[in-house]
Amino acid sequence: MTPSRDNGAEVFTIPTAQTALDLISPNQWEGKPAPNRVWLLDNWIPVMRATLLTGEGGSGKSLLAQQLATCVAMGIPFMGIPVRQQASLYITCEDDPSELHRRQEAINHALGITMADLKDRMHLVSRVGDLDNAMLDFDYGESVGPSAFYRQVESAAIRTGSFFLVLDNIAHLFSGNENIRLHVATFCNAMEKLARDIGGTVLFLGHPSKAGAQFSGSTAWENQVRSRLYLGRPDDDDGQASTNLRTLSRSKSNYAAVGEKIEMQWHEWAFLDPKDDRCQHFEDIAQVQRATAENDRFMDCLDETNRQQRPVSASAHAQNFAPKAFARMTIGKGIPLEAFARAMERLFHLGMIEEADLFKGPDRKFKRGLRRTESMREGCGTVPDESAETRSNPCGKVPNDHLREGCGTVQSEPPETRDNPCGTVAGRLFETIPQGGAVRSPLP
Repeated sequence: MTPSRDNGAEVFTIPTAQTALDLISPNQWEGKPAPNRVWLLDNWIPVMRATLLTGEGGSGKSLLAQQLATCVAMGIPFMGIPVRQQASLYITCEDDPSELHRRQEAINHALGITMADLKDRMHLVSRVGDLDNAMLDFDYGESVGPSAFYRQVESAAIRTGSFFLVLDNIAHLFSGNENIRLHVATFCNAMEKLARDIGGTVLFLGHPSKAGAQFSGSTAWENQVRSRLYLGRPDDDDGQASTNLRTLSRSKSNYAAVGEKIEMQWHEWAFLDPKDDRCQHFEDIAQVQRATAENDRFMDCLDETNRQQRPVSASAHAQNFAPKAFARMTIGKGIPLEAFARAMERLFHLGMIEEADLFKGPDRKFKRGLRRTESMREGCGTVPDESAETRSNPCGKVPNDHLREGCGTVQSEPPETRDNPCGTVAGRLFETIPQGGAVRSPLP
């Protein structure tokens, strides 16, 4: 139908001649097995179709897309999942060439490849600063058609032999109204046409409208695409969004089971498979860092409550249970109760805190609560009435065997430990061993 105007009102006229529809008669398939579905990313991204990737801002969609394009170009499995090796073309409207270079360098390092390996296999385009990045021209009431940029993209993909095309992102590529379902449907159908025109696969990226949503505007984004992926941050044990872990979810697929997830870990500007040995090493370091930070914050809160003569208890049934009290304090902000509880157990194990009579209350009875152990309160813990044992051991008498061996004389000890014979470095308590040994890693 062709729209026209009649006294200001829009009317539609049916043309006298129309192109005949391409009819399919099922009998032509008689005796022929249906072709197998072909995947770019096995069971995740189909070939000859367009897939929408969404995710909250800052989750790493652009990094994931560029890394996936690299894996496809090289035929390297993505997070352990096989890919169909194809030349790839990554077009971004948000990152400049320098950022693409930095990101590619990190991706190459993670995958163990070089820039030279990607020659003629992968191409990048930066459209930062270009104002004509719309893929379709919406004439609002008149017509919709491919833009000049659409034609440029199609030509570049065909010219470079790129059968995998990444378009980043909808905010720049879509000039229609996302709350008008027809506009969204037309755009999604144009991405499907582009995949067929280049004989390959299109992955286009989008942002959700708000936290918790998986797409912006009309639900047509969900209804029109046949394949949609979502990149998010899983929650850690404390219910907080993880810093380095990501999950890629198959939120919608007409060709595979939905709900499955690919886990990955961000490290040094690239994503790694959690099964990679490097991930376990990085996670061990991160756990030590988290434990150290939790221990330090617990001690800060304990010092403050003792200064205010507000004793706290190690008993979970007590009204003044230390982790519960510390989680409510201003200086404890950001550390949940469960993390303070873990820190308390570690600090008891390390001999850094103890239960003791702290001060006399109005009733002239001692108030009992937690405090730093005597060896942690004043430098190396000089205590009244020191015995011969403590005079020969400037670290003081500590109830843990791993602190009783002198002060832990070590080889090649750093300045921090030379100045502090107790072995406390940057708030972390190091396990020390007799002379001739070596310093071990910080205790978790």
